[in-house]
Amino acid sequence: DRCKRDPEGYRADYDAQVRRLRSEVDILFLSPSSYNPSHTRLVELIQFVAAVSSSSYKGEESKEIAALLMNLLTGGTTTATTNTGSNGEPSAAFLSISSSSYLGQLHKDIRRACVSALMLMRNKGAIPPLVLLELFFQLMSTAPDKHIRETCYSHVVNDIKNLNKKSHNEKINRAVQSFLRKIIVASSSLSSSTESASDLAAKKGVQMASDLYRRGVWTDDRTVAILASGAESPITSVFVPAMRFFLNIEETMAEDEKQKDEEQWNGVQKLNLHLYSSKTKKRQRHVDRQKKNRTKAQEKREKKISGEDVTNGLLDGVQKSKKLYPAIELLRDPQGLAETIFKRLRAAGSNNMYKFQVKLLIVNFLTRLVGNHELTLLPLYPFLQRYMGGHQRDVTAILAYTVQACHEIVPPDEIYGVLKTIAHNFITERCSGEQMAVGINAVRAICMRCPAVMNTDDTNVSKYSEEEDAAMGTSRVLFDMEGFARDLAGYARHRDRSAAVAGRTWVNFVREVYPALLAGKDRGKSGSALARSGEKPLKYGEQKVSFGVLGADLLVEYEAKRAMRNKQSIKCDQNDSWETDEEEERDDQMNDETESKDEQWIDVDSAATDDDILEEDEASEAEDDDSNDWVSVQDDESEQEEEEIVDSEDDSAPRLVNLDNVGKSEKEEEIGDSEGAPKFSNLDLQEESSSDAGNEPKINLSKLSDAERKALRQNVSANRIFSAADFEKMRKLVARSEREKRDPRAAARRKRMEALGKDFDELSDDDSDVESDSDAVKTAGAVVPDDIMAEAKRKRQSKAEKLEKIMAGREKFQHKARAGGSTNEEKKRKKNFLMQKFSYEMRGKKNLKATAVLAKRKKVNRGSHENKKRRRKL
Repeated sequence: DRCKRDPEGYRADYDAQVRRLRSEVDILFLSPSSYNPSHTRLVELIQFVAAVSSSSYKGEESKEIAALLMNLLTGGTTTATTNTGSNGEPSAAFLSISSSSYLGQLHKDIRRACVSALMLMRNKGAIPPLVLLELFFQLMSTAPDKHIRETCYSHVVNDIKNLNKKSHNEKINRAVQSFLRKIIVASSSLSSSTESASDLAAKKGVQMASDLYRRGVWTDDRTVAILASGAESPITSVFVPAMRFFLNIEETMAEDEKQKDEEQWNGVQKLNLHLYSSKTKKRQRHVDRQKKNRTKAQEKREKKISGEDVTNGLLDGVQKSKKLYPAIELLRDPQGLAETIFKRLRAAGSNNMYKFQVKLLIVNFLTRLVGNHELTLLPLYPFLQRYMGGHQRDVTAILAYTVQACHEIVPPDEIYGVLKTIAHNFITERCSGEQMAVGINAVRAICMRCPAVMNTDDTNVSKYSEEEDAAMGTSRVLFDMEGFARDLAGYARHRDRSAAVAGRTWVNFVREVYPALLAGKDRGKSGSALARSGEKPLKYGEQKVSFGVLGADLLVEYEAKRAMRNKQSIKCDQNDSWETDEEEERDDQMNDETESKDEQWIDVDSAATDDDILEEDEASEAEDDDSNDWVSVQDDESEQEEEEIVDSEDDSAPRLVNLDNVGKSEKEEEIGDSEGAPKFSNLDLQEESSSDAGNEPKINLSKLSDAERKALRQNVSANRIFSAADFEKMRKLVARSEREKRDPRAAARRKRMEALGKDFDELSDDDSDVESDSDAVKTAGAVVPDDIMAEAKRKRQSKAEKLEKIMAGREKFQHKARAGGSTNEEKKRKKNFLMQKFSYEMRGKKNLKATAVLAKRKKVNRGSHENKKRRRKL
């Protein structure tokens, strides 16, 4: 304490203690075992010099003390100095130095005192972080004390974590990562039969990189490269933790996050209510603050469980872009890593280099690597077939790893061999129900990952004969996929329940992917509809290319039909209004005529004849007709203006105009860039002419071929700017077309809706209001109050609203009327019993009832027989 208060005044005493320490260290260099544990002067002296030099004499003095203590630990052979070199990175040269007996002869108290003193100096900033890294790694690999090894490891990990707490220290991180990589690579080249110091250092390096990734300190590709080099190592204690890291790190981090949340929740739940202490305002505020924090934590927990945003949008932007990807996706050379590991695995199969559990771990990592990165490693699949026997240990895990290695780029010939092996060893009658279920599920998972295997087109079959293939050195696998699929579908009616469930799952899968493989009775309604529409998987190497925005052709057809419907409704309304106006005018004229005839009395002379009266009436009618021949030009102009307004309201979204085609003639526009592809360049004119042509618009997708629909979709996507409402409409239209494709009832329901004129109501049933406001006039820059309204929730009613609801009475709960006729079940219930008495279903019921009666009688008889045996006299 005195040296800390007055460093200059006690400098002489400090120098004397340092000289004394140097002399003691020189004695230990000569004879490390000469230390007497009963004398604790040296331990106290080390602690004193480290504490004072790191606080009062920081600088050259602290560096000299640190070098002295480091030499004391290593006997003067350490390569770590206060200056780490020109580039500032520690070296891995200590791995080539054989571990001497000096550290083992040194007393454990001295070792612990030196390590704790160096840690104290590093925590106070007297030593750079990279200086202790090499020394502590050397201690972790050569120190005989487990406590010292754990202390050095925890200090290095916590030190790196604290350096990256506020911001990422890129300079230190790169230096440490380079050092760890050098250690792992050097240990691979220096590998021996026995575990050496280099192996222990490499093991600690892999463990350190894994822990720092798990804590979220190092999550970049350099850390993944360090662990990938550990996975390439031939040392079992090095590559096993590296492979387990790649396989389980995401689940481990999720469990850590869950445990952290549970600890925070449990800590918030405990309240200190100060029940047995005096009540003060400060303590009351403390209690209120605890309750408030508990309420906040409870709301946050409920939001997290329900899937809502806990941060209230605080992690938007840059923070949200820092999403942690799986570590296996950050590998730089996955193909080279997979080939290296598979080469070692095949070599280890003959000489039993690794245990079976280690081999299983290698297969798991290798197949995960192949499946995630879609690598091409063709010798892997025949290798896996060797372990697919029914008697094989952990065969379920091997099947799962085989499924893991399948992807769309694997050739079908390789998959056919795997399917044959699974079918011969698992899907047979000699196997148990559980084995058959596992085999069927494995086949389904493989076909789900490689749908090209199910394609039975002739293009997948080799065009050469078997002799020609053998002459060229190629081989092919003959596989009847249709018969195989139907055989597996037969297990849906198996007597074993697990096999039957797996068979039904297989049938449902094939119905969705390629229903034509199944028999007609197994396809079902949706499968039959998909089979009629030609649903089948893509061939091997074939890709689905999108032409334009998905649903653009459906949107054009929808808008054309809607525009035609609107114009027809407007014309009908105008005709009705004109008819009503004419009828009113006629009524008014008739009333006027009757009034005028009643008011005007005609004096008929006695000399006038009937012919004269008729001539006068005809003359008056002619004059009235001449007066009614006036045409109101103003009314016709107003009607034309109204029609123009209606036409402008029905205009669709703005379209882009190709300025290159402005000066071209019609013939030049008809000539397209593609060969023979149809062109739909003037869609507006088609929509306008559709109203004049008839009831059907010109854009009718049902009459277009696939090539014409692709050309239409591509043209619309290139010449039109879609709004958010258009994208929402396209999403709904595509979903509706998919439903109609899979369900025949949906297509029939749509036809009925079109006949009733309600086909446009289906898109407005959604809870969004995009469709309802699509025809409204939008002003640029204007904000509608509905856009900033809160979400629709059930608000609390006032007393007047409650009373009004009570007086209105309860509505009747009526079942929604179904469109169409009665269902098959309703017809079956109303059918006469004599008509279905001898049907297949009724005969099955009779057999079941007879079986149940026989079982009941047998049970009763068995019980009576037992009772008779009990009453028998001995």
